[in-house]
Amino acid sequence: HLLIHAGVAMYRAGRAAEALPVLEEALKHSPTSPLAREYHAAATYELGGVEAALSAATETANQGIRPEFFRGHEGALAAEAGEHGRAVRAYEAALMLGASNAETRIRLSDLFERRGDLPAAARQLELAALANPHSALVANAFGLYLLRRDDPDGSVAHFIRATELDKGNGSYWSNLSAA
Repeated sequence: HLLIHAGVAMYRAGRAAEALPVLEEALKHSPTSPLAREYHAAATYELGGVEAALSAATETANQGIRPEFFRGHEGALAAEAGEHGRAVRAYEAALMLGASNAETRIRLSDLFERRGDLPAAARQLELAALANPHSALVANAFGLYLLRRDDPDGSVAHFIRATELDKGNGSYWSNLSAA
């Protein structure tokens, strides 16, 4: 466990190149450690290994190690690699496995929006809002989406909701001001 924590500490200190071999050694001793696998993938990604990090996330999820979390990672990395279909499938699998509905649906919405599928993007935000009616994060994401769609009136309503739900979040207030 010391190797895992040492590798995590190095990574968090901004020393991914030093952390990677420590985390690789840690995985030899604790191959199913979700923490070691998470930070190994993060260090690999940071050092320019998008494909290697994507493979690691997929392999970890396939082995049943925190699959809801690592499918979400797979989705983000697949989107980064330009594999949009794979990203959608990974995010949908993460949702089925119990990943955060709000955050995962917001990521799916962003992915659909980048692909130009605006109805699908809006639908993901609607589903997130239905499942998480008291989520400031979802209200803010919906507001941002509408602001990008040149609907400032619609966005204002969502930003007001976000500020009501989380009065202390300055970015929500800033978004409301911008709208």
